[in-house]
Amino acid sequence: MPIIGTKELITCDNTDFIHTGNDADRSGFILSVPVFGQDGNLRGSVSAIMLTSALRKLLPSSDYVIVNSGYGFESDQHKMSTALAADSRAFTAADPDLIYSEVIPLSLNDPRSAWRLWAGFPNSRFDNNLEVQSVREFELAGYAAVAVVTLLALACWYAIGRTMTMQVEAAETLERRVEQRTAQIQHLATHDILTGLPNRGLLAETMDEALRSLRDDEKLAVHCVDLDRFKPVNDTLGHPIGDELLGAVATRLKHHAGETAMVARIGGDEFVILQLLLDGNDEAGVLASRVIHALSDEFSIQGHKINIGGSIGIAVFPDDGQNSETLIRNADLALYKAKMEGRGTCRSFEPGMDARLQERRQLESELALGVKKEQFILHYQPLHDAKTSQLTGFEALVRWNHPRLGLLAPSEFIQLAEETGAIDALGEWIMRRACADAAKWPQPVKVAVNLSPAQFKQEGLSLQVAAALAASGLLPSRLELEITESVLLANNENTLNTLYSLRALGISIAMDDFGTGYSSLSYLRSFPFNRIKIDRSFVSLMCESSESRAIVKAVAELGTTLGMTTTAEGVENEDQYRLVRENGCTDVQGWYFGRPMPASELPTLFDQHEALTA
Repeated sequence: MPIIGTKELITCDNTDFIHTGNDADRSGFILSVPVFGQDGNLRGSVSAIMLTSALRKLLPSSDYVIVNSGYGFESDQHKMSTALAADSRAFTAADPDLIYSEVIPLSLNDPRSAWRLWAGFPNSRFDNNLEVQSVREFELAGYAAVAVVTLLALACWYAIGRTMTMQVEAAETLERRVEQRTAQIQHLATHDILTGLPNRGLLAETMDEALRSLRDDEKLAVHCVDLDRFKPVNDTLGHPIGDELLGAVATRLKHHAGETAMVARIGGDEFVILQLLLDGNDEAGVLASRVIHALSDEFSIQGHKINIGGSIGIAVFPDDGQNSETLIRNADLALYKAKMEGRGTCRSFEPGMDARLQERRQLESELALGVKKEQFILHYQPLHDAKTSQLTGFEALVRWNHPRLGLLAPSEFIQLAEETGAIDALGEWIMRRACADAAKWPQPVKVAVNLSPAQFKQEGLSLQVAAALAASGLLPSRLELEITESVLLANNENTLNTLYSLRALGISIAMDDFGTGYSSLSYLRSFPFNRIKIDRSFVSLMCESSESRAIVKAVAELGTTLGMTTTAEGVENEDQYRLVRENGCTDVQGWYFGRPMPASELPTLFDQHEALTA
């Protein structure tokens, strides 16, 4: 008779509910002795389950059944209630509706058929159990805690992930900013801040690279461009407008140079254009002419109409130099030659120009020494009444009595004095000398002294003039100061205050060279001048040009309307004198009445004048 025995056959996942302190002990034994009839058929069995403490509480005897489908056997003595049994599908499968239901194969010594243990627990078993309820509540609280912890974990994961993402983004942003800043620094190191053009360093680097890559039949032209009449813009309109003008110049240069040329700014109002020559040196001259024409067109800056112009010097590789330094230096020498010949022109480098540059540099050092040693003298050109020819005054014109070069005219050193700053000391000397000479004249005629636009940058100009008058004893009414229209370009408060303070001393103010440069009738309205001096370029053409006669007449009538004296400059013959008189000019000046002469020759002129009027 077989005996069925199993070890650790019964296991239960719900033993958590029982807190005996020995929950791990969840095993038991099942012993069963089958009963057969005389015909050999199985009739039943005697079974016993030996359980440990935990399972004994969870598996009462009515909650398990031993079954064998082969024999059609079912341990009726332990079968559960009919309702429960009906839901168990004859104990052949686990019941998902029970809190616990499991079918466990039994290890039997029966070759005829398989034996199984069916065990299950209905929910009702635990509904009224306080201990189980407390465990369930604890379990639910655990589920809630697990849910909260899970949510917190998810939140922490999201925060950590977001933080890491933000850190990655911040690192990428920082890297981009570093790259951008590095690019900006590199750009600033190689480009001019004001115009954005390449600077001298990048120019030299680009030139050297271009020279190395040129083919045998290719040439490179270097254009040194310098702006004409730019300094008066800075002196009168101020540096902000001057800076904006440089930006506008850079734009024009890039436009007219073309895409195959490079434009650089190497300092101040100096620019350089690199041009690749494919068809000979004529290409360089064509570009230079185009640029000069473009720079001569009017610029409009903050409501100001500005005319400057430009001069250009050209050097060509390989004829005029083999490296960037030599080419730029030789192009600069050609530029100096162009400016000396009247500006607004272009010159190509020629051998021997270097010597002229050395001469200029020597002249700069000699100018400073000449001012210190008072190597200058004044010549005086007479002014006459247009109707009566009576002497009305003299204009003081400075000459440099150069120890090496002889007597130099103002056109040969005044601009140099303005560029080097020597004009301040030279202007003060001219003022003192002119006042001192005029105080000695036998007739109380006026003396006119020219003021450079650069002198208006001095804060103490009025005091300087007052000191010259006081030192000489000259009456202020006999002093007349001549300024050009460029002084009024700025039209700012400081310039006008200086002019009014000079007028307050009792001196006269004249606008010189009216009709050229930046002519505007608004200047006559902004300050009450005593005199308008009509430029010689109009007077010299009066005999041939009806337009020039009309301009002279219009200015003379304007002066009469505004209560200003009008002086025609450059009268050199009888016909010009007649025309300026007929067209209303009140005073005349020119070689027809007398050339500039030193102070030592003035007594003879005064004597002649007295004899004529006697």
